[in-house]
Amino acid sequence: MKEYDVIVIGAGAAGLTAAGVSASLGAKTAMIEARKNGGDCTWYGCIPSKTLIHAATTAWQARKAKNFGINIPEISVDFPALMKHIRSVQEHIYNEADAPAVYERMGVEVISGRASFVDEHTISIRRTRSTTDGQGEIFCHRHRKPASYPPHRRTSGY
Repeated sequence: MKEYDVIVIGAGAAGLTAAGVSASLGAKTAMIEARKNGGDCTWYGCIPSKTLIHAATTAWQARKAKNFGINIPEISVDFPALMKHIRSVQEHIYNEADAPAVYERMGVEVISGRASFVDEHTISIRRTRSTTDGQGEIFCHRHRKPASYPPHRRTSGY
């Protein structure tokens, strides 16, 4: 059984941040993800939608360019090319910020699998990708006393 100070379940925006911060503070950290790091933000939400919005804004500005004396003969959107661009932006962000290798360099052990709690201090992993070290390992985090707020924080009303 391996022991960790912090086990992060899920490698979406919050999980990636939590794992990176805990490792940077010296905690022995594991991060468990069933799919591909990046979560909804990288693959379904923030990144594709913002890239699509940027493309739409660019097309709108091109259509309005004549108001500034700029003549653009025809504006059209090549949707397959736009989708290819969105995928390339996603892959760039994944490779530069979300990929397991990025977190392994920070000292985070990245584990592909589905996590479930065995008890309040133990997590079982069901592997989602084949690995050389077996089907299911159990990880236990070191028990720590929860942090408490300083006395003035508890009475200040914040």
